Order: sequence, then C-alpha cells, then structure tokens
Amino acid sequence: MLGVSLSRRATIYTVWCFLAFNISLSSKRELAQTSQATVGVAVPPGNYAQTCSVDSFNATTQELTTYCSPMPGAPKQTWPKNVLTISYCSGEIINRAGYLQCPAQPSTWGYGGAIPPGRYQESCKAMMVTDPAHSGNGHFTLSALCERVDVSTKYSGPFHVFKSTTTIKHDVGATLDLSNCQMGGNIDNVAGQLQCRPKR
Repeated sequence: MLGVSLSRRATIYTVWCFLAFNISLSSKRELAQTSQATVGVAVPPGNYAQTCSVDSFNATTQELTTYCSPMPGAPKQTWPKNVLTISYCSGEIINRAGYLQCPAQPSTWGYGGAIPPGRYQESCKAMMVTDPAHSGNGHFTLSALCERVDVSTKYSGPFHVFKSTTTIKHDVGATLDLSNCQMGGNIDNVAGQLQCRPKR
C-alpha cells in the first residue's frame, strides 16, 4: 500500500511539474509577443508618458495603447485602458483624467480621442468622437462627461428669514451631433449639455 501511495504521489508531482512548465512557457511567449509591438518603434511623444503606462504602439495602424492614471495616486489596477489612433491627431497627446486626448487634425472633427477644439474641454472629460451609424459620411458624434452645477436654496427659521445655498457639482453624460455644427466654431458645456454654433 505504501509503495502504491508513493507511486501515485510521484505521478501527481510529475504532472504538476509538466503543467507548471507549459504555463510558464506560454506566459513568456505572450510577453514576448506583446514586447515585440514596441521594440524598435518610437513611442509618440507627449506629457501623457508621465502618468500613463504604454502597453504597445503599432507603427502600421498608428494605434497607441496605454493605461492612464485618472488622478494622482490612483492604484494601477484602476487605470483605464486607452487606444488612440494618432494619425487623427495634430498636436500633443495628453492624459486627461485617465483618457488619452489630442487635438483633431485641422478641418476635421477627429475620431476617437482626437477631439475638436472648444471651451467644453475645460469642464468635460472622457471625450470621444464616434461614427455611430458607421456611415463614413461625416455624421460624427461627440460624447463626454461634462460638469453640471446644481444650486439649491433653502429657507429656515422664524418666518423663513434664514437663507442657505448648497452647490453640488457632478458629471453628466452629454452628446452632440457634430453634423449640425459649424466646423471650427466653438463648442461649449452649458449646464452639462454640449452646444455648438449651428452650421450655416
């Protein structure tokens, strides 16, 4: 019985070693494949590199993949993944609250994290340009999380003579159909809604 038990243990140990070796070998191959995406390729410049971890950059598709810190001191496991096609960019790539952003090419609405100019950038984040209908005819949509300020007033005391005001700031989802906007005109955040100068 003791011999059978020892033999069974030896077999289990051998199988375990075999599986551990193959898992380790597979992980090394995956790491090598990931590393090959950036070896010998110049990563696009920009101050995003100070707060983002570059996962890969594909020089053929011009896709930059990163994980970016949403705020100072945020744990790395909370950093969102970003994929930015830099051929749509015309300026510096930055990390804005965990999202890769860059100015769109002149006379375009951009795409992905390449976004059109406007004052909305001062109070919005997670901005993205998409083509929901996949039409390819320029019917792009700008989406973002934009700050909205809600003010509530409360009266208390005898005859309600004491007035107190509470201000609450929070982010709300906003979208804008860019096909209705004048190219190059300003885009604003008005109480959590994206607004633009209408197309003439």
